[in-house]
Amino acid sequence: FVRSHELKERIEMVLRRKGPHRVTNGVRIWIVLLGLVVVGTFLRTADAEGKDSDAGQKKPAIEAKSETEDEVAETGVEMAPPKAVKNSLGMLLKYGDEKADGKKSLGGSGEIIHFELPEGISEVKGLKIHASRYGYPQPPKEDFEMTFVSEDFSEILTTEEAPYSLFQRGESKWTNVKFKKPVTDLPRTFWIVLNFHAEQRKGVYVSYDTSTKGVYSRIGLAGETEPREVEFKGDWMVQIQTGKK
Repeated sequence: FVRSHELKERIEMVLRRKGPHRVTNGVRIWIVLLGLVVVGTFLRTADAEGKDSDAGQKKPAIEAKSETEDEVAETGVEMAPPKAVKNSLGMLLKYGDEKADGKKSLGGSGEIIHFELPEGISEVKGLKIHASRYGYPQPPKEDFEMTFVSEDFSEILTTEEAPYSLFQRGESKWTNVKFKKPVTDLPRTFWIVLNFHAEQRKGVYVSYDTSTKGVYSRIGLAGETEPREVEFKGDWMVQIQTGKK
């Protein structure tokens, strides 16, 4: 496009060539038309530059929720205390809908689940585990381990043992595991690690329940400070039998 200073230069050039007295009407008309073109082009350019300037000024964007926030809103489950059901021994602490959605045996690792004791409860008398044994018809003559560890996995609090023979082969069911003596002096919150020393021909399938999304469960062994998250989005079907208040 032609700017105003260029128009001035062209007009002066025409006048120098012809001289003021030789400028004809045709030349005058040409100069006027050229001026109109320049003015129109200038106005359009200024308008476009103004629009570009407005476009360059960022307007406040509407803040949108991220996919992560939506996922947390839809699937996030807080680690709430377990349900406490009173019975003749004290209280039974449990999670979920108590319906098994699958089962697993962990060779070289163990089932870990989190618990929080109700206020006023100071002892644990045993566990209930929904499980079934596999392997030879006769159970191995050995014990499995139930280890209590601290909230941050840094400290082993105590370890209890019970015989493999408590578990039956076949359909999974609730099995009561009574401690020889109640476990006391536990912190309010802790983890329990089961270790069946599972192998290809010996082990226990522990059931899991997906209604609680796996927030209470991990996979690992006592002494490991960074256990793995479960892959099946469920929690081990393990319950605690406490004493009375």
